[in-house]
Amino acid sequence: MMILLSALAMAASAPQRIDITPELIADLPRQEVTLTHHDETLRCDGPLLADVVAKAGVPSGASVRGPALRTAVVARAADGYSVLFSLGEIDPRLGNGTIILADRCDGKSLDSATGPYRLAIPGDKRGARSVRQLIALEILAID
Repeated sequence: MMILLSALAMAASAPQRIDITPELIADLPRQEVTLTHHDETLRCDGPLLADVVAKAGVPSGASVRGPALRTAVVARAADGYSVLFSLGEIDPRLGNGTIILADRCDGKSLDSATGPYRLAIPGDKRGARSVRQLIALEILAID
């Protein structure tokens, strides 16, 4: 994974870092999804990941076409774990999936082992992309 991220970083412009804060997501519409993670079913809610990155000026909706499809979003966790997404897969109008940046699951704020934020991706067969302890997103424009 680190080799892939390093190779992409070499082919990309300087990343734009988006620190995840309560203020960043406060005014965004919220959605609820159900996901299974380690044989546990969770109902999590928060804004769409696509809306979070759009708030930072990243293309969204009908603008996700052409060069915008060479945009990557790296979700970074406090423990160093990271997962790469294409902008096309996180935009529900294009990728037909719902990925949310959750700050609550099962009606409660996330604890320190999971939160303060996590990605919630319903339909994944494994929870490997549901990054816990999410602290930042990096936006890379791949050349």
